[in-house]
Amino acid sequence: MELPRVERLAGFFFVTLAVLAGYLVTIAPTAPFWDASELIACSYSLGVPHPPGVPLLVLIGRVFSLIPFSSEIAYRVNFISSLTAAICAGLVYLILVMVLASWREVKTLAEKIATHVSGVTAGLICGYSFTFWFNAVEAEEYAPACLLLIGTLWLTLCWQRSYDKPVSKRLLLVIAYLLSLSTGVHLLPLLVFPAILIFVLAVNWKEVKDWRLVLAVLAFIVLGVTPNLYLLLRSRLDPGINEVSPTTWRALW
Repeated sequence: MELPRVERLAGFFFVTLAVLAGYLVTIAPTAPFWDASELIACSYSLGVPHPPGVPLLVLIGRVFSLIPFSSEIAYRVNFISSLTAAICAGLVYLILVMVLASWREVKTLAEKIATHVSGVTAGLICGYSFTFWFNAVEAEEYAPACLLLIGTLWLTLCWQRSYDKPVSKRLLLVIAYLLSLSTGVHLLPLLVFPAILIFVLAVNWKEVKDWRLVLAVLAFIVLGVTPNLYLLLRSRLDPGINEVSPTTWRALW
């Protein structure tokens, strides 16, 4: 028996909000040391940070810097890490309950409770583990990158459960797009690409025989890489922060 969607959504929001509450208590109230302050300054001024430049994160940071939920610009940009890390912990809960339900059918109330408790425990451990928590309270690229990584893994499991339905091809396109978007945040999520590819081939190898799907995946990958053009275009306007000044294709490379 699959766990009801309402219960899974409730568990997801519980873990996400429980982790986010802890982050909001411990989040850096202003600009912290190291690269975080550079990212905050670049987000606010639309500058070009040190290579590889994290252009997509700079653009997202610019949007958050304009939302007046705090008087501190730095706090607004720091909040990106807290929000994405909290959602990532919620997705860890969803992944675990999906995996447990696929291994063993949930029949009794006790088994259902055990499945939910296991998922919630995993999500909270993820969210409050030292390194993950440390990077969730300041403006860094690691929390958004983890969200892309965990998000694509969750979508892959969703694809497995519906690979024989029309929605499966759309899920593969979303997965390819999110993985390519990671080039504008951090390359960490690309590490799961070989595993996802092997998993897809193992579940339904006929997907790669659909040439239209393959071409669509390639198109979405190209589309997801386009935020990197920001570095080339913005650096030519000589912003206040212009690390390495990638004004040419050669310099960008």
